[in-house]
Amino acid sequence: MEKLALNFQLQSKMLFYSKEYFQQVSPNTLSSIKAIISVQVQLLKNDYLDDNRDLKILERELEESQGVARLREEIGRINQIKNQQIDLFIY
Repeated sequence: MEKLALNFQLQSKMLFYSKEYFQQVSPNTLSSIKAIISVQVQLLKNDYLDDNRDLKILERELEESQGVARLREEIGRINQIKNQQIDLFIY
């Protein structure tokens, strides 16, 4: 019976110390979790901004390449007209 009472006291004290330890540790743990989440959010924002910057660069490059394609088509038409005029002049 005495062992049972000692065991109960030990469990009660352990529960008390566990609660006390949790109360001491939990604010630090929550602060750490908030800091980690804040860093993750900032990293996501930075990734979003980088992706937007890259997208704008790619859009600009696409517009430039489309301009180059139009110039090539125009040069092809000019060469075709030039060749037709040379053929007319020769024959």
